[in-house]
This record gives sequence, C-alpha cells and structure tokens, in this order.
Amino acid sequence: MRHYSINKIFEMKHISDFLYSDGQFRPERMITDLGLYEAIVIDVANISVTYITGADVPLKGKASKTIKSVMVSDDVKTLHRFLELKNSIPLPCPECRKEYAYIPKKFISYADLISAMNPNKNDIVYLMEEGVKIKRPKVDYGPLYASYIFQLDTMEYLQGDPDTMNYDYCKKSCVEGIISNARRIHRDFSCSLNPDHEIFIECIIHRAIDVCKIQPEVKSILEQQKINPSVDIPEKFREQIDKYEQIKDLLILEKVGQEPSMADLQMFDIDKYKNILPRESFRDFSMALGLYASGVGCGSLLYLRRILERIVRDYQEECKNYPNWNDLDYKNLRFEEKMKYLEQFGKKIIPDDLSDIRTIIYGKLSQGVHELSEQDSLELFPYLKIVIEMILDKKIAERERNEKLKSIKKVLMK
Repeated sequence: MRHYSINKIFEMKHISDFLYSDGQFRPERMITDLGLYEAIVIDVANISVTYITGADVPLKGKASKTIKSVMVSDDVKTLHRFLELKNSIPLPCPECRKEYAYIPKKFISYADLISAMNPNKNDIVYLMEEGVKIKRPKVDYGPLYASYIFQLDTMEYLQGDPDTMNYDYCKKSCVEGIISNARRIHRDFSCSLNPDHEIFIECIIHRAIDVCKIQPEVKSILEQQKINPSVDIPEKFREQIDKYEQIKDLLILEKVGQEPSMADLQMFDIDKYKNILPRESFRDFSMALGLYASGVGCGSLLYLRRILERIVRDYQEECKNYPNWNDLDYKNLRFEEKMKYLEQFGKKIIPDDLSDIRTIIYGKLSQGVHELSEQDSLELFPYLKIVIEMILDKKIAERERNEKLKSIKKVLMK
C-alpha cells in the first residue's frame, strides 16, 4: 500500500474530472490513461440536498421546508457510472491490432464476493469506524440523517429537521459504504470481434487517512486532540491539521493491476513509427511505454528524451556538409538553441502547434530524469509522449510529401 503526503493527496485528480472529458463520460481512460499504481481521488463531501418548494403542509414540528432528495457527490456518482457500466467502450485490441468495442462483464462487489464465500455469514455492515458498528440514529425530531446505499445516487434519509442535517454522519456513511462494497474493483472487458480477447483491470480503494503520511509533530497533536479537543495548535501546523480533517472525506482509488498492460495496448499504435525511427529509437519508444505501464516514471521519461536527442543528432549529421554550417558554434549551444539553429537549414523539429512551449519541452524531459518524483513523472509522461508523437507525425508527413513530389516530378518531367 502506497502512502502519500497531505499536499500530494490534494494535488491528485478527482475521478469525476478524470473520467469526464468535454462533458462526455470516458470510462476507457481507466484502462488507457491511468497508469499502474497511479491514484485518483473520490471526494464524498459534496452531498447535495434538494427541497420541495411551496409545500402546503411542512413536516411535523418546526421545519419550514420539505426535503425532496439527498444526493451523493459528483465523484461518487462517477464511481457508480464506472461500476455499473454496461455499454461497450472503445479499446485497442492487442490481438486484433485494431481498436474495437469492448463489452464489460458484470461488476461483482466486494460484499457480494464475501457473501458468496461465506453464505452463512451475516450481511456486511458498511457503517464501520475502527471496527465498531455505527448505530443507526433514532430521529424523533432532531437533525436529519442520510445513509449511503451502494451504487445508488440517492441517499436514504430519516425524517428530521432539514435545516440541521448531520453532514458528518452522511459523509462517513458514504466513505464506509464504498470501502465495504468496492474496496477491491475488478472489471473484465471482452473484444466484440473475438470474446477470447479480454482486458481486465484491478483497483483498490483506500480511506485517504489510512494512506496519508503526516509529520510526527502533526501526529502528536492529533493524538492529543483525541484526549483534549481544545489543545492549542501551533500556527505552523494549523494548515496541515485543517487539511488532515478534510481528507477524512476523501477516498483514494489506486490502480494495482491490468492485463494486457498499457504498453501492450499502445504498442501496435506506435508501429507506424518503425519506418521513421532508427531501430534504437523505436526500441527506446517501446521501453518508455513498458516502463510507464510498470509504474516507472523517471525511466520512461529518460527514454523519451533519448528519442528527441537522437532526432536532433540525426539532423545535425545531415546539416554538417551544408554551406555556412559552423560545427564549433553548434556544439556550444544549449539543446533548445541547437533545435533553433537547425531550423536555419530547413530542419524544423518542433511543429508549429507546439511553438509556444518549444523552449520547455526538453527541460521537462530532463526535469523528469533529474528532479521529479516517480509519481510526478508518471503524471507528466502521457503529455510528453504526445509531444514526441507530434514530432514524429510531422516527420511522417514530410516524408510522404517528399515522396509525392518525387513521383510528380518523375512523371511530369518525363
């Protein structure tokens, strides 16, 4: 089980932002874009309450409005959409060597799995705190409580005062309900062309507080607070303490397994670069994908950087015999300056679409090798991979254009 700093947890992508792109639900990204051992956040806190307005008769007692529904957060809804997924999704098939629709098999919850293994065991209680069952509150006319029901967007609420809802109970119910039912997620998908071609992923959901690394001083203050809630908090630790309280409402979903690997799924997609890359560079590209799929961030960026360096070096060899080439001046230039120098000889490496970030591309690749953590490098890799692909796509387009021109001249000048 990996552990993360409080700040790192707050920097993670949310599952709703990750799986929704341009308003479209993209569940295939869990397979194609979420790296092995990469984590995303499920925030349960954004629980929404809708009211019936203009009710003639309010609830018995002092309440002035009536509740229509209590809904789980957007992140929890997104998790539900993924778990209940029934429609096919587009995925690259390593066997067919093309992209086809993959059909999901039914999701079996963790609670169902345990019940199947222990048919005589009582149903799993999903409201747990440190191994002790949270008693369902008896509401006469006090705060309103809402309980999470697995895979339902609407929470079950007990009649009470809608103006004084107990949100802490509601959020705790969501956290423990998801942990008990979807602690381990296994999803199988089969190719629509050949059902024997299958893809599966494994994910684990943790409470954020269980995987959070905290400073010894902060841990000591938290332990003192359990005994004395009014304990003084030093100013320098106040922000960390406040954040620690917030992560009680967070879950961490971590991808821990996939077959075929992301590298296998993407490998046939880079076949088109075999004819444009030297054998060593194509091997480097394959290595980069393989390392990224295995959760190695810094190493994967190292191989991407080697591809860019070899492209520049090959162009340099082509330009050496050109008039006005100054080898001494070239060798004293920084890498970004070398790429600009080569443009004087018609060797434009960075496409125009990337011109506004051309000066930082190599720096980001080097930063991943020398400075960034594994996790930061893993998050950066997909974007730098696209940069390398755009550079290579430009080379392919140039080669096709030159071949067409050559063919035209050969025929028309005969």
